Amino acid sequence: DYDKFIDSFQKNCSKAKAYKDVWNARHKSYFKAWENNRYAGTMKYVVWHDSGGLYISNHNRFFKEFEESYWIYSLRNAYGYIASEKTRLARRYFGSRRFPKIKMPNYLVKKFNHYDLDAHINSWLSAFTRVLLFQEEYGINERFLVYSYENLLVNTEDVMNRICNKTHLKYDPCLLTPTLAGNPWGGSSHQGKQSGINPKLATYFKEVLTAEEIYKIDESCGLLLEYLDKNKSGLLDLTGLDKKYLYDYDYQKRYFNDEEKTAMYSFIMNCRRRRALIKAPNFNTVIAFFYSKIVRIIHIPRLLKQKFFPGMG
Repeated sequence: DYDKFIDSFQKNCSKAKAYKDVWNARHKSYFKAWENNRYAGTMKYVVWHDSGGLYISNHNRFFKEFEESYWIYSLRNAYGYIASEKTRLARRYFGSRRFPKIKMPNYLVKKFNHYDLDAHINSWLSAFTRVLLFQEEYGINERFLVYSYENLLVNTEDVMNRICNKTHLKYDPCLLTPTLAGNPWGGSSHQGKQSGINPKLATYFKEVLTAEEIYKIDESCGLLLEYLDKNKSGLLDLTGLDKKYLYDYDYQKRYFNDEEKTAMYSFIMNCRRRRALIKAPNFNTVIAFFYSKIVRIIHIPRLLKQKFFPGMG
């Protein structure tokens, strides 16, 4: 209920004395307006997901305002991260919808090369360095916790147990089963329908990255990837790594607490990932044109339902 959400949010914000109050107002108002507060629970614990949060420029303020909070960071290896980003860009190129009735073949993703691979490699390397800087600033897995995404897929119970121990949450087996509002998680727009935790997602990158792309990633990130592959502990400590293998370590460290330069650095490092490389049309371009039309036709019933019967799912 959008109107209910806005009304509640505005009322709660009028009483806010700090940013934390605005944050909590947004969360409470959202659940109050979602299915008449059906999924709100006690709200004793609140979790917020922010994929771009690593480059927050006022991180000191975050830890001061949210006194009892923990920042949990999922570190994905470069293969998986770039494979996911390449898939997202390929879907746009080939005209696929976010939730298509037919999953776009990985073969088409593998053929897609209209993106800046170097920009994605540098973005991952830069983020890796920043994670290490956070650990140096806030301690090794104290309030800033780091775990490996790939390790979570294959050693789920160990990772979740360690996170619970650090955050003083009671471990429960339900943490091993992905759900949405108590219902089994249905999957993602990238991978389609999924059931539970799928360890195969850790190696899915081989289906969408070419041998040349993997070789280039190895050349730039090899030593860091080797460390992640060997380190199977539930929570990671990156501080022992030789700084010469890190990206822009001295520069990022110098301006770590400079809000303006951190924001500008984040923009420069990440904006290139969004651009598409312009190339002469080829056979893939023809496939993309016809594939987008097929997807459009298949989705006509859905488009009509959205237009004439909004709110029916």
